[in-house]
Amino acid sequence: MKTPFSQLILIALLATASVLPVVVAQQPTPVTPQAADFDFYRGVVREFDPGKALSITDPDGQVRTFLVPEKIRVLSQAGKAVENSIIKKGTNVTVTVEDPDQAEETPIVYQVVVSKPLTASPKRSSVEGLVMKISDAQNVITLKPDGENTKNVSVLYNEGHTEFVGGDGRNVGEEEVQAGDRLLIYVAPQEDGGLMAERVIFLGDSADPNYARRWLR
Repeated sequence: MKTPFSQLILIALLATASVLPVVVAQQPTPVTPQAADFDFYRGVVREFDPGKALSITDPDGQVRTFLVPEKIRVLSQAGKAVENSIIKKGTNVTVTVEDPDQAEETPIVYQVVVSKPLTASPKRSSVEGLVMKISDAQNVITLKPDGENTKNVSVLYNEGHTEFVGGDGRNVGEEEVQAGDRLLIYVAPQEDGGLMAERVIFLGDSADPNYARRWLR
């Protein structure tokens, strides 16, 4: 008795399938952003259109514009989540953006940290430069100010008075200060002629993955 042709085809197909490797469909692996994929910008808000765009003026007077997804992280300086309605024209912010190296594309906002305003003071000044050394025992930061022929400046800090602000805009502890850090320090003169730090802001080259990794939290 002859086997029908259709059955022969079926047998051949089954035999072929038995020797082929089994391919299992895999789900896409979630991509965890690397520190090198982020950059940080400080500035004052010019315009904010939720879900569309954010424009700021940085400390050098340059206008920077970023794309804003429907959902972004908005935090207070203390690190607490707040509503994006707190972002208004004139607000001081630190913006964390994705893919800063794609110059032909507009960076995408990952996080916005809203700075707490400093109390107005006509006596306040600021100094920016590199940390030469830290004396924990005396609560003193020795800074080499930017510019030529500048002398080192000693700045006092007080745990209950001085705010330390990380590169991402959130508060950190004074123990974060290291020799070689670039800082912007807002200082107030003391009666004895010394300088007391009111706010210490960490600056740096976020193109350096180590700097970005330090503040990506």
